[in-house]
Amino acid sequence: MHIAKIKIRNYKSFRESEERKLFREIPAPPEEVRAEIDARLGERRYRCTDDPKNRGDEMWLREVDGAGILRDMFGALSENRARYDKVKHSTDLTRWILENSPGDLREVVDLLAGVLSSKGKPGG
Repeated sequence: MHIAKIKIRNYKSFRESEERKLFREIPAPPEEVRAEIDARLGERRYRCTDDPKNRGDEMWLREVDGAGILRDMFGALSENRARYDKVKHSTDLTRWILENSPGDLREVVDLLAGVLSSKGKPGG
């Protein structure tokens, strides 16, 4: 059983490194990723709503089709060698954020805490 765990772990590590190579040999620098995001800011096709009051930068970030942006960014940054898989990659991205910038998820934590705390109250 111990050997099986090692083999699975090694296979997973191998597969992850192969996926990284497929995506791109050298990781994209933050400036390039930021440029890809900036190039898409405000594009109508990424909006989840056409409400004019939601066109400011902050509202755009709240109402954006994140999966659509990530799909297009994966294609651009990998020269179309890799495709965005929302189920797999959203988990990986969340893990990365938790490890590298957990404060960025504060709003989500607060929202979930509020929802969960109201579940135990009458009418919640």
